[in-house]
Amino acid sequence: MFRAEPTGVRNPPSVASRTIDSAAAVIVGAAFSTLLLLACRAYAQMPEGFDRLLLVDANGRRIGIVTEFGEGAATTHMKVGDLIFRLDVSRQDFAPFRRQVYFQDSVCRDGPFVQVYPAEFTTLPTGLTEAVVNRPGNTVYAAETQEPPQTMTMGSLFGTDGSCIATQTQGDFVHARVLVDLSALFVPPFRVVAESSPCGDCNADGTVSANEITRVVLNVFAAGAPSSQRAR
Repeated sequence: MFRAEPTGVRNPPSVASRTIDSAAAVIVGAAFSTLLLLACRAYAQMPEGFDRLLLVDANGRRIGIVTEFGEGAATTHMKVGDLIFRLDVSRQDFAPFRRQVYFQDSVCRDGPFVQVYPAEFTTLPTGLTEAVVNRPGNTVYAAETQEPPQTMTMGSLFGTDGSCIATQTQGDFVHARVLVDLSALFVPPFRVVAESSPCGDCNADGTVSANEITRVVLNVFAAGAPSSQRAR
């Protein structure tokens, strides 16, 4: 007697079929990952812009944003309390072109004072001041902005080793405020690094290009990769 097979019932895929499908998925995924990696590597070798340059110490701690270069040093600005001052940084030291810290007496006690040029100092915008980095360590001495410069004769100053040296120096001076010893905060050698922010429509033209997508992917990979494997 003829028996009709039930309709709508299909035989389950065999073990071999499932194995082939899984293998195919693995191959496709590996191929896609390889292509993406090759694209990322190719893109990483292309010259690209960046948002800003940062000065950091040996531990990667941020010192500030680089504003200019010149004569073996990079320049940044730092804020301590209510005062903002310029800071020159070389590879191994702060303020490689040191200015002096002066005292009225001969034993480095009556002070400190810093020398200024009145025509420039009195026109600085509010909040910005002149500062000197000197001994002990890398101590920042900031000129008091509310004090008018006075013509005086100084009797001593700090030497490069922190010793007190007698002098007879005449000029325009203001009292200095001791802000911070930078040696307690930052460790040389110092270096400059480029910083870019991940974005979607990076150039704000209303569209998201393949390069912009790749840039986001690269930033994500760089954030999670060991420093030795990041694109340089």
